[in-house]
Amino acid sequence: MTSRSAPPRFESCTLDGVRYEAEYPFTEGPSGTRSGGIVAVDAATGDRLWSLVLWTSPRVLEGGLSVPPRYLHRITSDLGPGTLRVVDEYGFAYRVDLATRTARAIGRAEPAAAHGAIALHTRSESRVGRPSPAPIVFEGRRYQQILNGEREGLGQRTGLMSVTDVASNQRVDVARIYDDPRREGLGDDPDDGFFVSVEPDAGDVFFLSAELDADRREIVIESERHERFAYRIDDGSVHRLS
Repeated sequence: MTSRSAPPRFESCTLDGVRYEAEYPFTEGPSGTRSGGIVAVDAATGDRLWSLVLWTSPRVLEGGLSVPPRYLHRITSDLGPGTLRVVDEYGFAYRVDLATRTARAIGRAEPAAAHGAIALHTRSESRVGRPSPAPIVFEGRRYQQILNGEREGLGQRTGLMSVTDVASNQRVDVARIYDDPRREGLGDDPDDGFFVSVEPDAGDVFFLSAELDADRREIVIESERHERFAYRIDDGSVHRLS
């Protein structure tokens, strides 16, 4: 039997007449799933407008072990116009685009909110000679390579860049500069309660350089494969350079 502490107090957000609340849909049955997300409600009438699932997890693992529910902690509108930051009880954040009603993970944003929340301990064995270009600060934001995106639940280890508001030191976005599929069998393996990043000869591809082109409002990034990409500051898009 798996137990957990009480969920944290949830903080909703109202923006332009719409209130954004937490929602936890699930499927019935012994092998069902439990999901977490947000629902948009008309603040004046209480009518449900739309909803968005952020994560889905099994309710029961093989062997009959119950998986405790995961709750949201807060929703804020501090990422800029047309976007929401949704943070769960473990401090993991999502960026929600209200125009497209889509979300993407932007990693751990703050310490865990709930007393007794599960802590993820990590240690890393870094390969020798891993390049790490200096962060770029431009117009109040810091652009920096993410060295292990898998550890932050971002879907891949390298090829990612964080965008952080300098004043608040809060991450506002994650840009995927290039895909970085890794060979089967490589990654983080459990070992005595830790997740160990085995990086030597693991095929990781890091940024070799990152340079700001202020006139073109781009950050030009070269990977260890000597492929070049341009990240457009104004819209967050990425295109490959010849």
